[in-house]
Amino acid sequence: MNDRHSLITQAGRLYQKISPLFSFMDYFLGLPVTLRKTNEVPAIILLAPPRSGSTLTYQLISESFDSHRLTNVWNLLFATPRFGGLLSKQMCGCRPRGFQSNKGFVPGLCGEAEGLQFWKYWSGISIDIKETDFNEKKAGRLKNILQKLVSDDEVFVAGYLGHVLAVKEMEKLFPGALFVYLKRDLLSNVYSLYQASPDKWFSVKTDSYYSDNEYDRYHQVAGQLLDIHQLILENRPERCIEITYEDLCKSPQRELERLLDFADKVGIRIPDPEFRSIPGSFQYKKVYESYDVHSKALQKALENELKLRIREGHDILNSLLA
Repeated sequence: MNDRHSLITQAGRLYQKISPLFSFMDYFLGLPVTLRKTNEVPAIILLAPPRSGSTLTYQLISESFDSHRLTNVWNLLFATPRFGGLLSKQMCGCRPRGFQSNKGFVPGLCGEAEGLQFWKYWSGISIDIKETDFNEKKAGRLKNILQKLVSDDEVFVAGYLGHVLAVKEMEKLFPGALFVYLKRDLLSNVYSLYQASPDKWFSVKTDSYYSDNEYDRYHQVAGQLLDIHQLILENRPERCIEITYEDLCKSPQRELERLLDFADKVGIRIPDPEFRSIPGSFQYKKVYESYDVHSKALQKALENELKLRIREGHDILNSLLA
């Protein structure tokens, strides 16, 4: 699984299509998990737009804390979560990580996975707002498995972008979770979205995807980004900390320590961090309106979309102007 389009990855996706047929084997293959005692699951759940630095943030949190995170091998075995989780822990628990990704895809069996198949199957949360239908019963079964799989001294980390479409449901499922709201400079974020896919929709499908207005691509990506921020802000969990991508790149350790302090203040138990493998900083790109013709058009689209939404009564978006 070193590339989205490699033969190994394609074979893995073929297996995923038939894997629910083998779900009955999970009880036996994952017997060591089944026999464990149940723990309360401390969780860190990332809420972020695409191209906001979410993969790097996911990797940094997973690396800094003794975590159980979704990996490519676990996502491959999504229909047998006990076995997949055990295998992932055995294979990937101590491997060094490199903070590399390609449009959210981290290569290798042990690479951090967003987990579209995993979360859609177990919770009904898609990356399409019209296909998302939260399944409380199946999500509860998944949580019961995680309560046995994640040990007392670990934290479960989720970095699935689709969770922005079901914030309240995730808060109810994991009432003791810490939510991390990741923000990036709006123009830099929308520019990165546009560059990732200048001619068709990319990643989370929000209401703007189904809009009857025949907007150009600049207005589409602006609407998509603001849709996601609006969803997060209007459904913001009680235990939620804001982190900016730029600050995280400037000083990863400082921002992760701030996350830990916040968790302590709101009574969320998170394992002590380990920062030895964390770089002192990361390079990041900040886009200004004068950068090129696309940045100018995107800045105008953002301003128009923001003004329209605030006029319609979505004053909560004023916070994005700061």
